[in-house]
Formats: sequence, C-alpha cells, structure tokens
Amino acid sequence: MTFTNVDDFLESIPAKHREKPARLLKIVREAYTWGVPPMIAKSMTDRLNENNEYSFHLGTTDPELRKIASWVFTNINDVKTIQSFIEKLWKRHGREDVKLAGIITANLPSCEWELWLRNLHKSEPIEAILEFIEEMKKAGQPFPDANTLASWWRKDSMHHQIVVLLCQFVPPPDLEIIKSAPRGGYVFEKIRNRILESEVDGIA
Repeated sequence: MTFTNVDDFLESIPAKHREKPARLLKIVREAYTWGVPPMIAKSMTDRLNENNEYSFHLGTTDPELRKIASWVFTNINDVKTIQSFIEKLWKRHGREDVKLAGIITANLPSCEWELWLRNLHKSEPIEAILEFIEEMKKAGQPFPDANTLASWWRKDSMHHQIVVLLCQFVPPPDLEIIKSAPRGGYVFEKIRNRILESEVDGIA
C-alpha cells in the first residue's frame, strides 16, 4: 500500500499492533521515512555512523516527529506501555528515536527526569541533552531542585555535566559544582562560562 505522508501511514496501523512496545518500535522506524527522500536518509546515516553517536539518522523533521508523538498519545492509553516504548527507543538510539523519546517523555502526565536519566547511554551528544531539557521546559515540567541536582552530579562525569546544563534553570546555581565539572566540548564550555559570568555580574 502506498501512503503520501506520515499521517496516512500511521492511520493504517491496526489497533492490535499498537499494544506492544516492540511492535511500536518497528512502526515508528518506518514512520520516520515518510517525507524523507531515500538518498538523503542514506547520506545522513552514513555521515553519523562515522562518529557512532547514533545508530541511524534519517533526517525526519521536527514537525513529523511531533505528529508521531501525538499519534502515540492518542492511540496508547497505558502509561507503562509508553514508558517501555521510551526505553526501547533509547536502547535502539537512532537520532529520531532519541528526539521522539524526549518529546514523549516531556509530555507524560508525571515529571520523568529519572526515567530519562536511567535510559541515557554512557556517552550522549550534547545536542540530545539540550533538546530534552528544552522539551521539558516547553512542556512546563518542573526542574529538579538543588538537592536533587546535588545527588545526581556525583554519579559520573556525564551526570556532572548534565547538572551543569540544568543549573541554568535552577537558581541559585552551585558554583563549585559548575567549576569542578569535567571539561567538555565547545558548547558545554560556552554554557558553563555563561553561567559563571552571570553569577559574577550578579554579585557585582
């Protein structure tokens, strides 16, 4: 059967196929491809496979991913099924999987920072971290308080850096936690320096 867009494809999925997270994983993998020319999808996947950040990157646009997320919420009422689906998206770790998991997680009825943290890989691209933080902010989810952040940063280097990124939204930031975080890439260091400079300006 031929479909013209992602909406048509998703509407064609039988209700019985929407109940199992493993089946949903296959459905959304195909949904990602609608509207993305095959040569573009292959090119993006080839380039991203060179640095092993994601298992694939097809080039699905943000509006299309939000349509898929909306379809998930419309057709799946069981929160545990959705949470299991989120975990499977993270495990597969395609670029679209990570983005979709973030959109869905941020729009769950409960605030799910811990669900997100549990599913992170040992190393994650900073863009994925920042996108999730932005999704939580956009969804109006509360940010972790200072005590929660203090318990997270001790876990490992990546959690420490994540806490620094979150300190932008949890005033007043703990300057020692920010200063002692492991060195990161250009974007991370730019954010760290901006937080520190804003605090110095505030004191002055």
